[in-house]
Amino acid sequence: MLAKALDLAIQKDNSIHNVEDYLSKLGRDVTKVTVKLPRHHKMTFFKDAWISSLITTASFGRELVITDWNNKLDYGELRDRFSNSLIGITSAFLAQEINNVSHQKFDFHIKDIVDRIVFDYDGMIEDHESGKSFVFCSFDSPEENFNYPKPFALSASSKEEFIRKFLDIKREKVDYQTAGANSYQLAFTHESDIDLATLIFELYENTNQHGKYDENNNVIRGVRSFSIKRHSSSDTAKLLDQAKPFTELETYINELKQKRNLHFYEISIADNGIGIINRLKATRPDLYAEQQLDKLSDTQKLNCIISKNLSSKLYPGSGLGLTLALKNLQNKKGFLSLRTGDQWVYFDGATGKIDSEFPLQSVGYKENLSSIKGTFYNILIPVS
Repeated sequence: MLAKALDLAIQKDNSIHNVEDYLSKLGRDVTKVTVKLPRHHKMTFFKDAWISSLITTASFGRELVITDWNNKLDYGELRDRFSNSLIGITSAFLAQEINNVSHQKFDFHIKDIVDRIVFDYDGMIEDHESGKSFVFCSFDSPEENFNYPKPFALSASSKEEFIRKFLDIKREKVDYQTAGANSYQLAFTHESDIDLATLIFELYENTNQHGKYDENNNVIRGVRSFSIKRHSSSDTAKLLDQAKPFTELETYINELKQKRNLHFYEISIADNGIGIINRLKATRPDLYAEQQLDKLSDTQKLNCIISKNLSSKLYPGSGLGLTLALKNLQNKKGFLSLRTGDQWVYFDGATGKIDSEFPLQSVGYKENLSSIKGTFYNILIPVS
């Protein structure tokens, strides 16, 4: 099989389906990928995560070149560009080269960018690339000087301390809004705030325990993250436009009882690991065989892992993170999209039954999806 190079040009108005089309071109014969990144993106739910998954998948076993869709070479501006957005940080950490459309190479030191994020920003950035969101970054690497498994802004010795620190940041930076001369905050109850922080803790801790290792429990070089963004809309039309062409998400938004003055939190949690199913199969072949998972489809495997609390960990209570997260989402009538391996599934908390055998349903996009590196959770939670 002849090796080949692949050029991908992401457009600012691309949808997540367009990104899936790019992923489908990453065949085994591709040894070098050049990804051209636009400066801005149309406001679309979950697209940052999809582009990050494309960059992550393109980098594994291949030479990755990132082209900034720009013909200037301003080092200060480029340093900001690749340290102030999730897409930029993922690109800088995983690419072998960054250049511009004039083929001028950006000679940056990735250690400078990592140190800036870790020490100057305490692992938390304010991302304006596709709307204002706050992103918490962790860096995984076999090299000790690039390995920062948790953001300093949320360093905690307990779940309760993590929740307290996160909620302090959320209330100050995400909930506080200014409209003209007026300032106000979202009216999320204290109990709901605790539930939201618990949801994020469970899924993010899951990435720390499972999402940074290969089949042999070696650390994989990559960026793990979670982000939170607030959406406000006077009616459903704008939100429906942002959901296109994710049909199941459009249905969820369209069927909400409240039609005006809508508020949501959009949450994304990502890792660059080997995926939920592969992780269980590699670390617990005994459990994998005991449950006869090879006889199931991958969607059925995911549902079995969640409904039976299966985990690669051996200690009591492990495997509960996903189950608790889905119960939390059901209580909040939230929506979950999960992309891992060659699976894309969703959970509609407004109608889904967590006690059912199949809480996760396949997204009706393509019968055969491309396999990605990592696991990407994308969530919408309404604020009443």
